[in-house]
Amino acid sequence: MAQRTRVLPLLIAAAFCTVFFRSVTETTHGTFVAPQIQRMGAAQRAHQLQRVDGAQTVHQHCARLSGGGGAPFRIGAVPAVMHGLPARYGVAAKYKVTLETPEGQQQFECPDDAYILDQAEEDDVELPYSCRAGSCSSCAGKVLSGSIDQSDQAFLDDDQMSEGYCLLCTTYPTSDVTIKTHCEADL
Repeated sequence: MAQRTRVLPLLIAAAFCTVFFRSVTETTHGTFVAPQIQRMGAAQRAHQLQRVDGAQTVHQHCARLSGGGGAPFRIGAVPAVMHGLPARYGVAAKYKVTLETPEGQQQFECPDDAYILDQAEEDDVELPYSCRAGSCSSCAGKVLSGSIDQSDQAFLDDDQMSEGYCLLCTTYPTSDVTIKTHCEADL
């Protein structure tokens, strides 16, 4: 009898814990989950998939989940964050990047799907950097000619970007481009 009194509370506690954890981890038709959270989970699953030729990019998948571009959004629906990058099917375009550094002019080819800082490092060009995420100004540069996409950065304001400043760690070339480097003090 003494053994039964010890086991019964353990079984009841285990059953309660099982029911509780299932209710927390599983969503049923009666449970409300915000559409934004549902789409976020789908976007995260899409991001985890390996991309092969012909597959959708994460941005394309997000656009599909949020109703596509141009269509009016339903009340409560939140569009995916989209940037104007061209579709990258097959081989990426390569652009000539010219960096005007204190050591002199450096030139290399950079694919349109690689950050300029990453490609510069691969080509043994030393540049200053810190965060590699577009949230500081260590790798700041100024575009002298050409065009870039710096939609991944979060540090520069609109005025600085309109003056031509960019963060090389989150900048893609979109044409042949010339950039003056080591511009952190100018910001």
